[in-house]
Formats: sequence, structure tokens, C-alpha cells
Amino acid sequence: MKTTSLLILGTAALASANDGDCFSNTAASDCNGSTEGGESCVWCQSAAVGDSCFKQSDAEGLPDSVFKCDMFSLTGGSECTAHTSEKECMSSTEGSENCAWCTSGAVGNSCFKDSDAQGLPDSVFRCEYQTWYQAMFSAAKTYFGF
Repeated sequence: MKTTSLLILGTAALASANDGDCFSNTAASDCNGSTEGGESCVWCQSAAVGDSCFKQSDAEGLPDSVFKCDMFSLTGGSECTAHTSEKECMSSTEGSENCAWCTSGAVGNSCFKDSDAQGLPDSVFRCEYQTWYQAMFSAAKTYFGF
């Protein structure tokens, strides 16, 4: 009985060591590219609770207003949150939805999907949407004769 129990525990420990645990990765470079249970690990940044590594399915359920996850490496760069400059953000989409550039003195500047940006608290974020941005750019082109 003892031998069987030790064998089972040893096998479980070996499987766990080979499979990995996303949360045990303490740096983005270790996290991205790792797996847990055959699922990709994702590095998520948060000023509120600190940076951590999560399984992709767990990261997808985290609130965008608190966590900025590096899903960019998993999706080939189609997500709004992957864009780090206003110019890049304001000319991008995620699926069929435009991206919006949001500034915040509390948590920094970020790019979000329009629908996510519209749900952010006005007391913390000031967001610019592409329709407004495109209208201002068009007016500037007309004014300056571009």
C-alpha cells in the first residue's frame, strides 16, 4: 500500500513538474510561451494587484479595467490592448470593433475596444474614439491643406 501511494504521488509530482504552473512564473519572459495543462500562459499587468502569470482561459475572464494581459502574443496582434501608442490605437480595430485611446493619471494610458472603453469610469479615464479622432484629423487636413 505504501509503495503504491508513493508511486502515485511520485507520478503526480513528475506530471506536475513537466506540465508547469502558470502562476509560478514571476517574469513575463518566463510566462509567455509556457503552458499549464496544455493551455498557454499569459502575462498580465495590474497596478492594483501586481503583475502575474495566468492560464489563457483565466486571463480572458479578468476585468480589462484592472488587468492588461499580453494576449497579443497569442492572437498575432489583433487586440486593441496590444497597441501602446495613440496613433497606432486610433487606426486599429479588434474584430469589427474600433479601438479607443484612453488616458488616466491613475493607471496610465491604454488602448481598449470601444465597448470596453465606454464602460470605464469617467472619473478615472478620458477616452477618445475613432469617429471623433477621424473627424478632427479630417478637419486638420482641410485646414492645413493636406
